[in-house]
Amino acid sequence: MPDTLLTNDDINFKTILFFTQADINFNDKWMITSGASITKSQVGFKRLSRYPVTIQNRTYKNEISPRLALHRKTSNGQSLFLS
Repeated sequence: MPDTLLTNDDINFKTILFFTQADINFNDKWMITSGASITKSQVGFKRLSRYPVTIQNRTYKNEISPRLALHRKTSNGQSLFLS
């Protein structure tokens, strides 16, 4: 059975992500992969069920996430991967 509305929220969430990656091959057996990403997030929150209407905004700290990986092809057709 439907009940009374307790909250009515308007939430707006934005995310921007940038990513880059580079690969280097050595003598057909070794490959090094290096990359990085940065993310920016922002959330806006509006509580409509109370008067006066409450508005809150928050921007999260930009975080850089590095990535480094090593790939080795073995002689028997298998691969070793370290990240």
